[in-house]
Amino acid sequence: MNIGPIGRPKVGLTLQPDGAFLELVRPLDVDYYEVAPETLWGPDLAPNGFQRKILAFPSRPFVAHGVGLSMATADARDAPRRAKWIAAMKRDQRTFAFQWYTDHLGASTLDARALTLPLPAPMSAFSASTVRSRLEEMRAVVPDVGVENNVAYFLLGDALDEPAFITAAIGDFGHVLLDLHNLHTMALNHRFDPLAYLARLDLARVIEIHVSGGAESDPAWLPGGRTMRLDSHDHAVPEEVWALLEYVVPRCPNLRGVTLERMEGTVRPEDVPVLRAEITRARAIVLAAKPVPAAAPTARAKLVASSAEEHAIIESKLADAMTARDPLAVLRGAPGLSPEMHAALAQASPDGVRISALLVAQLRFERLIRGSGTSDAWFARDPAGFTAAFRAYHAAVPPTAFSPWAEAALFEAFQRD
Repeated sequence: MNIGPIGRPKVGLTLQPDGAFLELVRPLDVDYYEVAPETLWGPDLAPNGFQRKILAFPSRPFVAHGVGLSMATADARDAPRRAKWIAAMKRDQRTFAFQWYTDHLGASTLDARALTLPLPAPMSAFSASTVRSRLEEMRAVVPDVGVENNVAYFLLGDALDEPAFITAAIGDFGHVLLDLHNLHTMALNHRFDPLAYLARLDLARVIEIHVSGGAESDPAWLPGGRTMRLDSHDHAVPEEVWALLEYVVPRCPNLRGVTLERMEGTVRPEDVPVLRAEITRARAIVLAAKPVPAAAPTARAKLVASSAEEHAIIESKLADAMTARDPLAVLRGAPGLSPEMHAALAQASPDGVRISALLVAQLRFERLIRGSGTSDAWFARDPAGFTAAFRAYHAAVPPTAFSPWAEAALFEAFQRD
């Protein structure tokens, strides 16, 4: 069965590299599965055991949602890594026959450092052309490609200018994956009306919608005790997201699928009925939707003019900030930028910058634990001692490892030294 633009959209589920998760969700009745190909790779990007487990699932089409192509990275030093990435995707396309491929609108590799968290790109013509080039590269592997509206805890521009930036980035061939929890999260954190965002987005380009849940950050993370919404995919879909789904499905004439997301390690036996009910609810919304004529997107933003040199400065500054003890101090001084690019940096939310740096550290911590049984055992035995050792490591060693196994090797070398 193919998932095409003709007929009613289908309902799908993300599959995660977690044996317990896969066993629990296997009986759920969905029309297709979505996987992040990188989560199915081991050392040297070879297939890991989860490919075999997922291929043993009931026969359904697959779609791919990448987490590490780093579409907005302009740094030429990233080209060799990206070439290996795309070669692995070519191999997996022969196995999974992905119906389409999407990735996050952002940059997770900056200044040759693996930050994992998709960070915002300046909403510039240069950034848009960079993303478009990455889509062209992937288009040679999976013919249908697109970008997902990102969750960014700080922005280098105005949140309501992002739809125009997306339109420029996908050119005349790309698609949009509209993540409604991402939109909900952004609307809460950056205080804008999500319907105003949707009014500016070309909904005719939307082929897939994500729904998921999240959580609030710990008040102890930020000065003043402020909390921010996190796109953690670890809870049930909130009512605000269901309301957005009911609103937008009838307005997306080329919608192919609605995908329920849930992260590994967050599903227990008692959660399975919740997931089943969410799949049923998504399917009911799709079946009940009556097409609403798509309105033309409202006024487009003018993208900032910038140069490759300015983007290199910003990529380096962001990478430095995400691993610094005081990320805001790093971002304040950025010589060599135009007034427009200085203004974009000045818009970055201080709390959002702090939260992003914390999440970068957390994701690196998790990458290390996954790659090293010794570290995992140490953390289980002595959480405080291991956390102190990791903090020293994170401050001293740039995050240049792009896999759990390479991270483990870096950490072991640091410990020896």
